[in-house]
Amino acid sequence: MSIRFACRCGKKIKVPDDKIGNKVLCPDCGSPVVVPESDTVAVETVAVGAADRATDLLKGSGTRAKPPRSHFAFDDHPEDVGAYSVRGTVKYLIPTVLLGAFVVLAISYATYWVASSLMPSGPITPDLGEVGGTVTLDGKPLAYAMVQFHPESGMVAGSRVGSSAATTNSEGKYRLVYVGDVYGAAIGRHRVTIQAPNLSRERQLPIKYTSVRRTALLNEVEAGTNEINIDLFLN
Repeated sequence: MSIRFACRCGKKIKVPDDKIGNKVLCPDCGSPVVVPESDTVAVETVAVGAADRATDLLKGSGTRAKPPRSHFAFDDHPEDVGAYSVRGTVKYLIPTVLLGAFVVLAISYATYWVASSLMPSGPITPDLGEVGGTVTLDGKPLAYAMVQFHPESGMVAGSRVGSSAATTNSEGKYRLVYVGDVYGAAIGRHRVTIQAPNLSRERQLPIKYTSVRRTALLNEVEAGTNEINIDLFLN
């Protein structure tokens, strides 16, 4: 059996009675409509259609006459409700999704623009002095060692002062880098540490060279160019 009812837009709809109480989408306007418990539209045209079909059968044509299509949307194929519902849903969702995507993009762009305007154009760096020199171990160049200068100062312009580092070349020479391609170290007093992973186990550097808290290497970095040679001894 089928239930016949009308949408708010005037479109008459017919669905199977197992959909009573459920929502279906109007194939015309795409609005959700609750299926009533009984017919809410006139069924005279259905009766006329049934009479016409009976007349065609009495003519004995030997073939099954095609029933006239009434003004109900799903008289011939009630199962088409699902297909029409999908089309109605797509028609309703496409403009909604496009509008939502536009709003999200607009908000994201506005947020990025405000953040870019408020933030500084580059990283905040303290006053730096260029630092370079040679590291030796027992009088010989110490190759491929990590040299780090740890500033004892605290904050500059609301940012913590960072350490500077470099790796010695095959001749034991180094040039400190503060960040990225910015060379130098913060002006002021530094604790210096050296890490030499290429040394054998028997020739490891003592803790007075490797620990930030216990290092014996203290150096002052001044504005301009600083040549700081570091001499290490195992004994």
